[in-house]
Amino acid sequence: MAKETIVRSSVYSMCTKAAEAILSLSLLAILARLLDPKDFGIFAIVLAVQALFQPMLDMGLGDAYIKVDNPTGELKNSFFTLNILQGFFNFLLLLILAPIVSNIYDSEILWPLISVFSITVILISFSRQANSQLLREKRFDSLMKISLYSNIITFLVSVYFAYQNLGVWVLIIKTIVLNISILCLIFFYTKATYKLANIKTIKSFTYQLKFGFKVFINRMLNGIFNASDKFLFGKLFGLDYLGHYSNAQQVSRMTDTHIRMPFTTAIYSHLVRYSPEKKIFFYDKFVSIMLIITSMFAGMLILEGEILFIYFLGDKWIFASKYVQPLGLFGMAMAINGIYIIISMSEDDMNMQIKRMTGAIVLLFSIITIVYIFKLDILTFIYIYSISIFLYWISFLYTELLKYEIKKRFFLKTILFVFSILLVLTYLKSFFQNNEFYELLIIGIIYLSSLSLGLF
Repeated sequence: MAKETIVRSSVYSMCTKAAEAILSLSLLAILARLLDPKDFGIFAIVLAVQALFQPMLDMGLGDAYIKVDNPTGELKNSFFTLNILQGFFNFLLLLILAPIVSNIYDSEILWPLISVFSITVILISFSRQANSQLLREKRFDSLMKISLYSNIITFLVSVYFAYQNLGVWVLIIKTIVLNISILCLIFFYTKATYKLANIKTIKSFTYQLKFGFKVFINRMLNGIFNASDKFLFGKLFGLDYLGHYSNAQQVSRMTDTHIRMPFTTAIYSHLVRYSPEKKIFFYDKFVSIMLIITSMFAGMLILEGEILFIYFLGDKWIFASKYVQPLGLFGMAMAINGIYIIISMSEDDMNMQIKRMTGAIVLLFSIITIVYIFKLDILTFIYIYSISIFLYWISFLYTELLKYEIKKRFFLKTILFVFSILLVLTYLKSFFQNNEFYELLIIGIIYLSSLSLGLF
């Protein structure tokens, strides 16, 4: 029965993300033809600013709520209150940062863009607790409808405004409309009513808040990691090239956001209530299936990404099409990171995940330093970055699984080993055809360093 429930939940989540992917790619194909790469580059900076503070909108409260066996009304109200407070706090932070970021990138339009975009954090904060409630109750059919309807509304509104020649403002409108739609639909389906809780009530849930805080720290580090490459890329290479890079990365990350995430979201809501023995037995199957499914999409991008990208987005995106192949491996790395996080959360071992996320940030800044010192080109940066991050996370996933007494450990080790070698060899094959020896030498050093970090 449990297996059937997990499969049904996963199917709902997968269908939702498949519909999202179709709508997202269709909308991206339309907007890519109507907007300039610089518009997407400017919007990437806006998203990067938000990514730094996005974890504060949840603080891990959603995951903490899912783990509670019998949540009370007071718990729901407490988490709802904390989400609202964090939403308004983030709103003020974004308003303060808007003129600073605008000045750094010498772009006047960034100030009003970030200021208006800050409304989204308030909208998100109001829907967080209701969304967690649906996840905990395993109402994936309702979540599927919310996602589908909100994306359809966003698609139609965005296409309309795109033809009004509003430039980058279309991307801001798109995000605001999406979050308004989600907020309205989520309360329609949950029929939830919340009250603001007082400090005394909130303090009574210390245990849940401690777990949520660890998740929050990890997500904060994850936000820094996701934002840093955009900030540095925009500063080193300019906002035009950042537009190409951000769109290519958005497509590559679908391996994680639209393939890995629907499965792991459904699985985690069940996994947290398993016994320790049942969890361990489940891990080997879980990881093997996830790697097989996600690697198919990542492999398609690595092998044929350049052709597919131009076909969907048009000739204007010739630079981005060259980036999407190496970034296919980066998307796979993010999917592996997501798998690793689910295991860490299931085992209540967020401390190690926090350390390893810190290591990923250090690795990113090391690569940026190498690029700056040797004045490497954009494509070389993307290759070095993608290979390094992939090896970093696959190594940690491998060592994490070795901690458990799994009967099929040999099978799992073999899958991980063959999977890693095949992807990297396929990857390097295309790289050898286009790059000089000294660049390959740098990649070799990063390759070995990343592997050593993971294994030891």
